[in-house]
Amino acid sequence: MNKQGRILVIDREPQWQRFIVDALRQHGYQVHAGSDAQTTVREIRADNFDLIIVDASLLAWLDAPAITHVRHRLLVVTAAPSVSEALWAFRRGALDYVGKVFDAPALLMSVAAALKNQPVPQRFLL
Repeated sequence: MNKQGRILVIDREPQWQRFIVDALRQHGYQVHAGSDAQTTVREIRADNFDLIIVDASLLAWLDAPAITHVRHRLLVVTAAPSVSEALWAFRRGALDYVGKVFDAPALLMSVAAALKNQPVPQRFLL
């Protein structure tokens, strides 16, 4: 099963990044794990990804020029959800803001909705 959508995963915690990458690959998505800030921003500017899953703490990696390339293609994940952080993410074009309490089915639901550019029916906001 090969699903449409090239996905970039950027997370500061290797175990979470691996969980997300593995879960998405098992379901047929083409997934790339971002490594360092400079390479990741260059890849984003090349506009190769349909969706970018990024840890909220790493949103700063997406400097102003890169943000214009990712508007409406961001799915932001966080270990410590906050209203101010969620608002900051949505103002920068995030499609969803998800707490890291998800399991694989919840992650897949958020990814599928984000790739269709639709709101996710249930959010984990605070």
